[in-house]
Amino acid sequence: MTLIKTSVLSFAVTLSKLVTALVINKLVAVYAGPSGLAVLAQFQNIIQVLSVLSQSALNNGVTKFTAEYKESPKYLGRFFGVSATLSLISTVLVSFCCFIFSDWLASYLLKAVELSYLFKILSFSLILIVSNNLILSILNGLNQIKQWALIQVSQSIFSLLFVSVLSFALGLEGILIALVTFQALVFIVLVFFMVRSKALFPQTEMVFWDINISKKLLAFALIAGVSAVTAPLIQVLIREYVSSHSGLDVAGYWQAVWYLSSTFLLVVTTTLSTYFLPKFSACKETNALQKELYSGLALFLPLSILAAVSVYFLRDWIIWILFSDDFLVIGDFLFWQLTGDVIRVSAWFFAFLMLAKAKTKALITSEIVFSCSLVLLSILGFDLAGIYGLTVAFAINYFLYLVYVSFYVHKYILNGRSHA
Repeated sequence: MTLIKTSVLSFAVTLSKLVTALVINKLVAVYAGPSGLAVLAQFQNIIQVLSVLSQSALNNGVTKFTAEYKESPKYLGRFFGVSATLSLISTVLVSFCCFIFSDWLASYLLKAVELSYLFKILSFSLILIVSNNLILSILNGLNQIKQWALIQVSQSIFSLLFVSVLSFALGLEGILIALVTFQALVFIVLVFFMVRSKALFPQTEMVFWDINISKKLLAFALIAGVSAVTAPLIQVLIREYVSSHSGLDVAGYWQAVWYLSSTFLLVVTTTLSTYFLPKFSACKETNALQKELYSGLALFLPLSILAAVSVYFLRDWIIWILFSDDFLVIGDFLFWQLTGDVIRVSAWFFAFLMLAKAKTKALITSEIVFSCSLVLLSILGFDLAGIYGLTVAFAINYFLYLVYVSFYVHKYILNGRSHA
């Protein structure tokens, strides 16, 4: 499938997710204000971290190896089976810990021990969340993008209806309940599609354990896992610092800025994981790899700049649509956040290439170093200039990250030098 077709389908998926996120944010903004938005975001980040740990961060690894070996059913069956085994083991462990430590998680992270039941529900939902993500990753790797997109859009519509009903019935608490249950319930939608389309997966002989494949998957998962865990963890740490020093309302304003940033970037990240990760993985020649990299940058960088400029000049209207009048103040903080987003788009192309080529040490080191630097720069920026300082720190950090990943890719991948 071509980049343009994949981008269009990715946009459809992104649009469905955006509508769902818009409705959730709008409901929370109207009924609970900035402080409610901060609590919602904290809980979403916790779910992200636990879901990644339950999956053993295998999603991108499954996509990569499925794309790489899709013409070899023997290896595919082994990758599918071992992925399922590793996911099951990690899900059981994480679910057990989530249930046992539910009181502590609710008390420390949500500041409300009475919400511990949410973590108990989550502990039972994780197995379905993980199964859903694993199958979608396989579809992505098999390049069955139409089916992948149709399933994702259908799940988003189902989720939107479910969240809306619970929010009107129970308010903010209803939304939190929906967050831990709808991701499991959407698995029903996936099962429906699987039953109707028996040819989604190639006929393979499943092997549920292979030590060599386990090592390959876990090495790749380590790279993706560090990134997938550190991203929400950074938000948790920064939000905790802001709320403890200036209150939940200020943390909510910063979260609104971050939500706008995430929304702005969602179409890019979806296309990167859907189109470029399998493409980069399948490229064997340096020239082909370089062509894919620069064609992607040539398309998405100008679009990102145009989108950033549009968002900035339409910021008041967009903020009113997404949130409420209480959040109009965040328009003053968007310039550097959007600048950082454009820089981050460029950096991600190089980082995804490193991910596809399994540059384990370099990726893990960069994720840890630049995650720590973002937290430290954010604390410094917030102490000096409040939320404005947080956005400047964000832009500076991603500029430094872009310098590193572009240098690494040109020196050690495109020039063919050996490096871990």
